[in-house]
Amino acid sequence: MKGHRFSMITSAILTLMILGIGPVWPQNVSITDYKAPTSRAQSFFADFNSSYSMRGGRINSGRGNLELTYRRFYDSIPFGYSIDAIGSLSLEGEEEKGIKIDYLSIAGLRVKKYIEGDMFGSLNLHQSYLKSYDVPAVDITMSLGYGRFVNATALVKAVRIEDLLMEEGIISGRMPRENILELARIIDREREYRERFGPIYRERWYEDMERIIRDSGTLIQEHISAIGVLRMQEVLTRERITDRLYGWDLSAGIKQGLMMPLRGAKRPTPALDLAIRYARPLGWRIIWSEEIVLNSPFGARFLEEYKVALSSLFAYEIANRISLNVNHLLNLSRSSPGGKLTLNNLLSVVFIFYIENKLNLVLSEKISKSE
Repeated sequence: MKGHRFSMITSAILTLMILGIGPVWPQNVSITDYKAPTSRAQSFFADFNSSYSMRGGRINSGRGNLELTYRRFYDSIPFGYSIDAIGSLSLEGEEEKGIKIDYLSIAGLRVKKYIEGDMFGSLNLHQSYLKSYDVPAVDITMSLGYGRFVNATALVKAVRIEDLLMEEGIISGRMPRENILELARIIDREREYRERFGPIYRERWYEDMERIIRDSGTLIQEHISAIGVLRMQEVLTRERITDRLYGWDLSAGIKQGLMMPLRGAKRPTPALDLAIRYARPLGWRIIWSEEIVLNSPFGARFLEEYKVALSSLFAYEIANRISLNVNHLLNLSRSSPGGKLTLNNLLSVVFIFYIENKLNLVLSEKISKSE
């Protein structure tokens, strides 16, 4: 049954990848050419699903689940931060047993201050709360590290606009490298235009984008036609383009529990916290990222008791409104010196169909295994 399920998932992925292949023209720029002094990204998702079973024409059990996910990222030359928050609420009811409620929340705040070049100090605050907890579990990590991430989503939008203008015959070919990078920088400055020009900011914003395209020498007419402006609006306001972060960082620090989830529980020994993060787009439609975290308490149990978490993401924009996300989470832990290793795997495959007005249809499959 599992093999059949995997084959169905694989067939669906391959079919949609083939359908998503469109016309390709040689590029004058690569995604890692984009260097932004300030990078930012923000996303919010709400996901609801439900199921029920019937017996004798009446519902005898049901389940509903609501999950909220919020992410925010900011990185500049002197300072950076990231926020990740997940909350879920589930209701499960049976005719004989009544309704069972379960919930959880997980949130993390990471603040970075660059000391010199790409060397930084960071402060991580993490909280988790489950229904079984008396109070939220809170821990803090102070680290030193090296590395930086850049958000190149604006360049992806610029190349997407270039593709559509070429398809419509509005420009004669690929723009030179410097022009496409300048167009991306103008796209990235939308917030600045909004604050400076207020309600009419879009007019000034589009005028400057048109100027860059005209300066490239590829614009066939004097101005971009109405259909060209509509195509630009599709990319900038309607299409869902996954954030393109690239870069890496490595940090090492000390982790300490501040609040224990159960009353009377002893605060754990300070622990080494080592983290490596890496992200890189593969071409213009594929995103790949990895994060590995090692945690081990100082003292006699150092490196004999530990937790290792590996998180992997593969995202593929199959078409303008269809995305595939494959997430894999692996947890390896040893809770006592010489004790048994515990291994947990969770694989999730998610198709996202973007409809209209930020409304999405999500099809997902999750497979977990513990040893």
